[in-house]
Amino acid sequence: MLAIDFAAQGNDQCVATILDRASNQHWNLTERLPWDEPDTMVSVGKIVNLIGQFKPDITTLDIGGMGKPVYDRLIEVGMNIVPFDGGSTDGVDIKSCANKRALGYFTLRDWFDSGFLCIDKNKHSEVIKQLEKIKFKYRSNGCKLIQAKVDMKKELKYSPDDADSLMMAVYAAVTHLGSSTNTASAGTDNKPNRVSKSTRGRTPIRGKRK
Repeated sequence: MLAIDFAAQGNDQCVATILDRASNQHWNLTERLPWDEPDTMVSVGKIVNLIGQFKPDITTLDIGGMGKPVYDRLIEVGMNIVPFDGGSTDGVDIKSCANKRALGYFTLRDWFDSGFLCIDKNKHSEVIKQLEKIKFKYRSNGCKLIQAKVDMKKELKYSPDDADSLMMAVYAAVTHLGSSTNTASAGTDNKPNRVSKSTRGRTPIRGKRK
């Protein structure tokens, strides 16, 4: 599983996340591959190289902002890419989650709750740090909304590019790799998560309390 959170401006990074299946329902975060590159065509070439190197079953790419022309070019050169649009509501129960990004993060939280995902806290400390800062709040209709990346960046002075890339990888695994992974659903409360032994500490996706 290869997921790319794409960025081509500011101090945000492009981040590729590699998930490997350890068993029928257990996955390892094996690689976190960040890079900075303002030239989108150079990034296209890097993504083509990553696909050739890792040969993932599924590759998913964030198509928000500058991700869309990158996606279009990858399709043009023959790559099989699953687009991820975090603001979309396609396939989302909007009574539970405001958009696909919210559904993706609550799917990720369910994977932590169920012990499906293992993260080496020493190798991937940056990912864990970002996950611990992800917040959500309820809209007036009861659905859940993840804090926007732009707001998180203003608050914390960095963007959760690693966290988003991991979330996209998990969401793609659940939605595109069949019923053996499709055991997670969007959470309905803001209880603390149980996390795998290797990620013990503060838990990701915190409810906003007023």
